[in-house]
Amino acid sequence: MRVECSLCVLYIGLSANLENKVAVTVSATSISAVEESLALSDAQLRSSALAEWRSRFDPEGLLDPGALLEASRLAPIVMAEDAAAFDSASFGELVAFIAEMPF
Repeated sequence: MRVECSLCVLYIGLSANLENKVAVTVSATSISAVEESLALSDAQLRSSALAEWRSRFDPEGLLDPGALLEASRLAPIVMAEDAAAFDSASFGELVAFIAEMPF
């Protein structure tokens, strides 16, 4: 059975022993990264992902801060190599879209 969550993909294998009891084996991709991510609240994850995105794509701080905050509230969080992050391209498009809104 495969179970997907927003932070990781868990594979759960079920096997029966001789007494007809069920043993559950759980393994996760990058378990240490998952544990660290689960320890943070959603707001902390989004704040961390936003800071990382800004350091890579807006180091001069030229983008509208309001659009960045709103985009970080709406954008899905994905698991990067070692931390939670926003998808680079789609997050940038969302920021641009929000910044162009007339209100």
